[in-house]
Parts: sequence; C-alpha cells; structure tokens
Amino acid sequence: MKIAARKGCAASMLTDANGHGVVSTGVEVRNAITVGRGQSGEQGSQRKILLPEDSPVYRHPISGHLKEWGFDLQIAKDGAAAWELLQAPDAPRMVLDWVLPKIEGVELCRRMRKVQAFSDYSYIVPLTGKDAKNDLLEGMRAGADDYLAKPFHPPELEARLLAGKRILYLQGELVSARESLRVAATYDFITGLMNPGEIVAWLDRELVRAKRETSPVGVILADIDHFKSVNDSLDTRPEMLC
Repeated sequence: MKIAARKGCAASMLTDANGHGVVSTGVEVRNAITVGRGQSGEQGSQRKILLPEDSPVYRHPISGHLKEWGFDLQIAKDGAAAWELLQAPDAPRMVLDWVLPKIEGVELCRRMRKVQAFSDYSYIVPLTGKDAKNDLLEGMRAGADDYLAKPFHPPELEARLLAGKRILYLQGELVSARESLRVAATYDFITGLMNPGEIVAWLDRELVRAKRETSPVGVILADIDHFKSVNDSLDTRPEMLC
C-alpha cells in the first residue's frame, strides 16, 4: 500500500487493527543513582537514593549523612522490600548496600540491570563488609558501578555519590538528545504529526502485524478546504504531509 502526498493535504489518519487513530495533533517527548527523569525532573531524581540496609548500626549513621548531603532517601530493610520500591515509576536512581536478607544485593543488582536494559539507568554503589578481590569482581560483573567496603569514611561515600550524579546527569542528557533526534527524524516540526516517511514505515509495520493477527487495517486521507494558505504561510515544501 502506498500513500501519496500532495500540496494542500491537511491530514493523514491511520487506524490500528482495533480501529483507533494513531496520528495525533501533538508530540509527547519522553526523555528520561538509583541518584531523575526529563529535564526539569532530572535533578530531583538524581538525588533520590535507596538504602537497603538491614543493620540499624549502619542504617542510622548512613541515613544521617545522606540527608545532610541533601539526598532524598528511601530505606528498605531487606532485598525484597528494596526490589518492590524499585518497581515504582519514580524509583530512586542510586542504590546502596550488598548483603541483605531475602534478596541479596548481588541478585538485586542483576535484576535491576536486566530490567534497565529498557528503562532509566540506576547507579549502584554496594556498601559491604566483603573486601576480597573476588567479591569486588562479582559485584562489578553483576552490574555495580562502584564499590565501598565497610567501615568507610563519610567523605569516601560522598565522593562516590557525586560521581554517580554526574554520570546520571550525562546519561540523561544523552537520552534527551537521542530522543530529540528521533522526534526530528519522524515528526513534522510544524504540525507535530508523523512525517510522510514515518507514516509509511508505521503503515508497513501495521500491515505486517494485521496479517499476522488476521485483523483489518484502515487508512483515512482527509483533505481540508483552503489549506493551501496554511502551507504557504508556514511551510514552503510542496510535498508537506500533515
């Protein structure tokens, strides 16, 4: 199936197999320790830390230092509670500690990395009494970003968290730039609708899916009277498809 674009065409509406339109009048750009998300929200989420710590001996002083340094702290007393908190949409992006009841830190780290292959990145700094080289290697292979053995001096921890914030900030900027490029390549900047190339590519994918599921696909071409004046005032491309 081919869609032809011509001057004066005001809209092209595609419907999926359920009959729902898929071209909207606007574009929502999603951007992106556990230390944010999106541009204005990025700094806030970069300051959110999850502290899975089962020992009150360590939990109390570490919590005090994190709050003093301005971090937004969440506490979990075991690995299962930590994993539940990490499922939330606004989950922390900096995670600390290693040896935990129910789900150990190394397993928690593996789960996070598996999930985060498709989501925002978390910065993980294991705090542990284990200091053998093999333990360090195991943690890094599981997906940890850094490592700090107990007992430690508070400035050591603060330095690692500051490094994590920088890494997450740069990662957020990279994701934002990539998303901006994707939107620029697939949407018309004037109308906010899919551009002709993306519409045809989407339709090709939808036709394959409809054939696989034996479901119908609908295409609606709409022509608006006197739309030429809009094209002439906003865009000079005669092939504009909006």
